[in-house]
Amino acid sequence: MLKEVLARAASDLRGCRGAAVVASDGMVIEQWVADEEAGFSMEAVAAEVTLVIGAARSLSINKRGQIPTELTLKTADWSGVVRSLADGYFFILLAEPDTLMGRARFVVERAVPLIETDLA
Repeated sequence: MLKEVLARAASDLRGCRGAAVVASDGMVIEQWVADEEAGFSMEAVAAEVTLVIGAARSLSINKRGQIPTELTLKTADWSGVVRSLADGYFFILLAEPDTLMGRARFVVERAVPLIETDLA
């Protein structure tokens, strides 16, 4: 069911390139990609995003702040939303660089409860 939730979230976001549920160590638990034949995989993105999340968490802990629950990232090649899930997992939703991040955040917000139910 997790793959179907990812596919549904991706279909709700125009320009979506991929979606994944990732463990805190960077291992992809489940993924959906728009074009598997193009060789796009969420593993490389997950590894990079895991480093960013680790740095953000360290900064928050060192400053005695709250651990971040959501990050919005943008590169020249893609834009995305990363959302913390229960038990140390996180959800990544990647799209084209010009995608409206408000729409992406809305899609993530709707998908998170379904993903967390599947992880339980």
